[in-house]
Amino acid sequence: MTADAAKFARPYAVAAHRHASSAGATEWWESALQVFAKVLEDPELDAAMADPRCSEARDRRIIGDLLDRLLDGKNEQNDAFRRFADQLIVHRRLKAAPEIARLFNQLRREAEGVLHAEIRTTIELDQRRIDLIADKLKQRFAKKEVVTTVVTDPAIIGGIMIIAGDDVIDSSVVNRISQLRSVLHNN
Repeated sequence: MTADAAKFARPYAVAAHRHASSAGATEWWESALQVFAKVLEDPELDAAMADPRCSEARDRRIIGDLLDRLLDGKNEQNDAFRRFADQLIVHRRLKAAPEIARLFNQLRREAEGVLHAEIRTTIELDQRRIDLIADKLKQRFAKKEVVTTVVTDPAIIGGIMIIAGDDVIDSSVVNRISQLRSVLHNN
């Protein structure tokens, strides 16, 4: 994923989630976005869509044919999903589809009271510590459930970094060094 994809994905994910929620179709949209994003990651399709000589009309035909095969029959969400995909084409945001799908999933879980948190440390954590961190996050964010993913990341040097939704709790050594460097530079 490029930095641009991450930057531009959130408004599309939020718009899709709002529509899906109001239509009572979040599960359908989550599934459709996941499949759509996976198919768009195909190297041949990616190369064809990235060709600057291709017109928007050609891109619409390619994606239209793709959606004809992906979408299920007469589902009332098909037209809305086609309009959504068309907006991605018009604004040249198809590369953001995997990030849009990921953020949509996150928004859906948050609406259900589930928080996904990534815990980064330089050492392996035992289950007791992971559960303790999850309990603290549950309290802090007032969630029913916290789903954790633990990543061993030597780049943070020491300490811990937690990414929970849009929030980052960073008490890593590398962050503390950066803060110290900033203070020293400004004085």
